[in-house]
Amino acid sequence: MGLFSKSQEEKDKEEFDNKIKEAGGMSQAVSPENYEKLVIAQNELMIGLLTVIATGTGLVGQAAVTLHSGIYHNSVKKLIK
Repeated sequence: MGLFSKSQEEKDKEEFDNKIKEAGGMSQAVSPENYEKLVIAQNELMIGLLTVIATGTGLVGQAAVTLHSGIYHNSVKKLIK
């Protein structure tokens, strides 16, 4: 593992982003019956990130952003066709 090697989390995020791009966007990557679940996942992410903004920044804030983003990506991965 070199100094500039990507972590597994970065590789997973890159793979996730590529699946969305290949599908032509989020709405194309998720089947219509899962749109409601997608909106709920997006809303949970936004609420989590707004909580971080309201409580402050710094190392704890960055950790919280990473946590909420990870939860969102995991939720959406389950919905992708």
